[in-house]
Amino acid sequence: MIINQKRLGYFYAVYTHRKICKAADHLDIDSSIITRQIKLLEKEIGHKLFERRPHIVLTEAGEFLLKYYHVNRSLQADLEVCLQESINMWRGTIQIATSPIFIDTLMDDVIKEFYYQYPKLQINIQEVKASSQVVTQILEDEAHIGMMTHHSPQNPDVHYCARALLPIHLLISKSHPLAEKQSVTFAEATRYPLAMPPTSFSLWEMVRLAEQSEKIQLTPTFTSDSVYARKKFASSNDGGALMSALAAHHEINTGQLIALKIEHPAFMSSEFCLIIRQGKPLSSAVHQLLRLLSSKLSIFAQSLESNKKDL
Repeated sequence: MIINQKRLGYFYAVYTHRKICKAADHLDIDSSIITRQIKLLEKEIGHKLFERRPHIVLTEAGEFLLKYYHVNRSLQADLEVCLQESINMWRGTIQIATSPIFIDTLMDDVIKEFYYQYPKLQINIQEVKASSQVVTQILEDEAHIGMMTHHSPQNPDVHYCARALLPIHLLISKSHPLAEKQSVTFAEATRYPLAMPPTSFSLWEMVRLAEQSEKIQLTPTFTSDSVYARKKFASSNDGGALMSALAAHHEINTGQLIALKIEHPAFMSSEFCLIIRQGKPLSSAVHQLLRLLSSKLSIFAQSLESNKKDL
């Protein structure tokens, strides 16, 4: 059943004023219009709505319709409040899908400030191992914002809101034999114990390119899909890990790890990207969080400084 909302308004006006002529005066229309619209409404629902006495009285069907009117108005009012609160960012939920390597910088650089500004918003962060899974969550609308590494052809269904180079470094401790260097060759890096993710991770695509060009095979000493475990391995003795400096920014800032540049173009081929689904309507809260991510994440600030130096 589809109930015409304008006719429902006429019905309520007649009920409130108890006479069609008074309802017409209140609405500033001809009483014949209200009479015709009430008859059409009765035809829509299949029941008489009023009994004609000295004052108009509701039938049982009219009582049911009156309850529907009040519930409908209450729901509409709730909807208007929710929409206004969403616009003002007083309520709402933001889903983020991100690789585990970005969690620390996300929490340190952005989320704390965002929560301070908009304490009633909810943020759900899901760690996703592979960049392809981040893309899948974005395309299937399971996440509003994706944070991922990218070094493959661009997906036409994904909008890249911001991107910056994300070179892979050799992460080592201060006691490592290579600690005095600022950069190393791929061959030098492979001479020491290395922690690596499983071969299904995209980092291995860069490693394979370096292996082919250098005629070297990398055999990891330690393998784990845990970013934390690989960083712990790199911080002990003469171990190392191939990883972006962004993934270990806390350990680098506190002096636990040193990031050495690897002198091979393969390890400069990846980017850090903020993504959303192409054409997806976004709430005010998601737009604001994207703006903060683009302006506050240290990797984008570093990228801007690097571009200024190149000009």
